[in-house]
Order: sequence, then C-alpha cells, then structure tokens
Amino acid sequence: DITLETLRKRYAEERHAEGTECGVCNNAIVGLRFKCDVCPNFNLCIRCWKKKCETKTHLLTHSLIAIGKDALQQ
Repeated sequence: DITLETLRKRYAEERHAEGTECGVCNNAIVGLRFKCDVCPNFNLCIRCWKKKCETKTHLLTHSLIAIGKDALQQ
C-alpha cells in the first residue's frame, strides 16, 4: 500500500533541487515536498506541513501534492 508514511520513509533523506525552499521557513526541502495546487511556486517542507502552517496567501484549505525528489517535471 502507498500511504503518506511509506512515502515519507522512502524520501526521508532526499534533497530537492537547489532553490526548492519551504514557503514558510525558507529552508531547503529534504524529504517529501508538499506543493500547493493553488498557489504558484509554493512548497511546504514536512515540518511546516505537520504544523499546518498558513501564510497570507496560502491557506489550509488549499490542496497539496506530496512530491518526492524524482517526481516528473510538468
């Protein structure tokens, strides 16, 4: 089964491309990246996602896509 936990473990140590940063803490993303399906170029690291962080433009009601480092580019 593919669950969030299996994905988290699978991508735990993987670093995303340089410049891929969390939109809340501004740290480079290591592990799963949560890409907002509403906000352009907005990502959350797993720590900020777990804290349910929001910004002035990114809201908790926005859909997120969990992405590993080797996700296909659009």
